[in-house]
Amino acid sequence: MYKLIGKTALKVLLAALIVLIVAFGILSLGYPAGLASFFEKSGNYSFASGYASLNYKYTGKIEDLERCFNDYVMSGNDENTVYYGEKLVNANNQGFATLCKQRDEELGINYRHMVYGTIACAKYRQSDKAGAVNSAKEAFIEGEGFPAANALVKLILAAEKDTVFLEEKIMPAMQEITPLDSQKEYYDRVVAIIEGLLS
Repeated sequence: MYKLIGKTALKVLLAALIVLIVAFGILSLGYPAGLASFFEKSGNYSFASGYASLNYKYTGKIEDLERCFNDYVMSGNDENTVYYGEKLVNANNQGFATLCKQRDEELGINYRHMVYGTIACAKYRQSDKAGAVNSAKEAFIEGEGFPAANALVKLILAAEKDTVFLEEKIMPAMQEITPLDSQKEYYDRVVAIIEGLLS
């Protein structure tokens, strides 16, 4: 009799487990945005990024692409940070420019430089040093000079111990930039920091 009860309980448990797995599968495919939010709130960005990228495949919206980028950054996945970051900055129909304007106002930062700087740092950690400098330089637009907390400064901070890189790649990139009069002191201070790291 106990064997019969045990077998019945095991079958019920197995059936419940199968139902849970099927329900989770349906939820994963049908509601990836909700699961991405769940994992983001729990701090598990590795899982969140997978669901965010699935949701982006469904919608194609730039906000969902931005979410993929952010989740991969938070998960420490440099390869996908670069992949989704480059998709983001190359978004069609001025989507990225519009997004930058919104985020600048909401966050009070230069969002374009933050994204390009993050891509540059991810490339640097992947040993793509030329690509890192190019990504940082792409953040600069004509007439803006050398804004605070720009992509190049972000890359300098990531590479502060790499004196060869600073001397051979960063210093020439700095020399290509002409700061506005109001930015000259900041620009000179950054150059002095690099020179100090090289001495």
